[in-house]
This record gives sequence, C-alpha cells and structure tokens, in this order.
Amino acid sequence: AIVLLLYRAVTRPVLARIEAVRRAASAVGRGELDTRLSVATRDELGLLVANFNRMAARLARREGRLAADRAALEDTVAARTLDLRAANARLEAVDRSRRRFFADVSHELRTPLTVILGECDIAARSAGRQVDVTPVFATIRKRALRLKRRVEDLLRVARSESGQIELDRRPVGAGEILAEAVDGMASEAARRRVALSLDPAETDPMLLADREWLRQVVESLIDNALRHATGLTRVVVALARADGGHAVVTITDDGPGFPDLGDGLFERFRRDSPTGEAGFGIGLALARWVVERHDGTIRLGAGPGGRGAQVALDLPALPASDAEHPPSPHPTGAQETVA
Repeated sequence: AIVLLLYRAVTRPVLARIEAVRRAASAVGRGELDTRLSVATRDELGLLVANFNRMAARLARREGRLAADRAALEDTVAARTLDLRAANARLEAVDRSRRRFFADVSHELRTPLTVILGECDIAARSAGRQVDVTPVFATIRKRALRLKRRVEDLLRVARSESGQIELDRRPVGAGEILAEAVDGMASEAARRRVALSLDPAETDPMLLADREWLRQVVESLIDNALRHATGLTRVVVALARADGGHAVVTITDDGPGFPDLGDGLFERFRRDSPTGEAGFGIGLALARWVVERHDGTIRLGAGPGGRGAQVALDLPALPASDAEHPPSPHPTGAQETVA
C-alpha cells in the first residue's frame, strides 16, 4: 500500500512530466518551434523544462533569421536573373543592330564603287575617240572622295567604340559643315523620295569645331530621320544665329515624331524605329557626346506646330574678331575618353 501510494504521489507525476518533455521534443523535431512547456516546479525537472523552453525559443529565432535570409537570397537571385535576361536581350539587340550595320556599310560602300566602275567603263569605251572625259573623271573623283569619307567615318566610330576620340578643333564655318552633310545625304534622300533641303543663315557663324565629327553628327541625324520616320516626305536642315553668340542647327522632318522615351533615346545602341531599320552613323548617344565636347547641347522635340520631329544643336560661335583673324590651324583638341 505504501509503494502504491508513493507511485501515485511521486513517481507517476514525474513520469508524466518526463513524457510531456518527450512529446514537446518530438514536436520541435517536426518543426513546431512555438512549442513551450509550463514550469510548474523549481526542482531539477523544472530547470530542465526552462532550459527546453529557452532552447526552443533560440531555435525559433534562428529559423526566423534563416527564413528571412532565404527569402532575401531568393529575391536577389530573381533580381539577378531578370538583370541577366535584360542584358541578354540588350546583347541580342546590339548583335542584330551590328548585323544590320554591316549590311548598311556594304550598301554605303557599294554605291560609290558602282558609280566609279560605271564611269571607268564609259571612259574605256571612249578611248581612241575625240570625247571629253573630264566630267567622267570629275564624277570618279567625287565618288571616290565620298567613299574615302565613309571609310574615315567608320574608322572614327571604331575608335569611339574603344573609348578614345581625338577631336581636331579648328575655326570652320557652320554653313560649310551643313552643306557637306546635306550633299552627302542627298543621294539617300533621293532614293527614298524625300525632299532634303538646307536653309542657311544670313551670315555663316564660325565655330571652333572638329569639322569631320560635326559633319558626321549632322549626317547621322539626317540618316536617322530618313530611316526611322514613316510617311516622311521632307527633311529641312536649318542654320540660325541665336542671341548670345550661339549657332543653332535644326534638323526637322514631317514624320510621326519621337516616341515618348525622353533621355532614353540617347542610350547607346537604342533603335526605336517603326520601320525596323538600323541607322548608318554614330547614334544619338555618341552624337550628344560629340556636341557636348564642343561646349554645346542637343535637344529632341517636335517640329513647328507640334508636327514631326526636330533635333536642335546649340553650339557656341566664335566672336567676329576671332572669325576674321583665326588662330593657327594646329589641332587644339586632345584625346578624350568617352564617358
């Protein structure tokens, strides 16, 4: 009777508490980290239960931190995956643009070569006859110079890709540069049946500029208008002298205008063309870089009356005294790095 009484009074409660600890440990093992036991006594079992509760609390905190770190890692991986996909998409777009660029280069080089070969055939057939071949050789020279200019343009673009651009800034008339650019793009405009015209200023402002780079910038802006504006019928290149001694060059067309992308249009290799064509030239990003290195600005906007697209170049002009007495024609530019 005494043994039974001791069992009921002492042993069975102790065994029940031990069983509760075992069940709680099993629950924690299954991941139920919010499991807690009540501390009913201050004996050894009570101390064991208190330690168990502290252990479960620490495990819950660690599990919470681990879950937060896992979620942050998953977010980082997802973000990097999106970045990689975007980078791959940009690389694919650049690759397509480069392939189209090489096709454009082939066309630009083939056209003057075809004319040169045709004029040579005319001269060969005229051999031995009293025929004035001076116009033939004049055409050959003009086309050869245009071909040489295109090759030099390609070399300048290739140098810019490597990050180094050399600006050879000398006094030059802005009207001269625009006339060369319009003449260089006249055949392409005629092929596309677009009227290309030059509206010069009353007096030709003088610029301290790299003649070839600025000509290539204007040619590229004309080329962008010809290729990327659907329903285009007219492109006007205008020159005016603004207040403050600045020369303002505008290239205006009657196409649909620029997409609403803001400064995004100046991103390198961007081609937002409804026609899907790639431009032959330096692109808006490098055009802005060249204009800014001439202490000027470039702006995109709508044409007169909100119709069409207009690109405006604002360039500082030389004072009249400097224009009349230009400095030594040695290059004033230095090798600069593309930002």
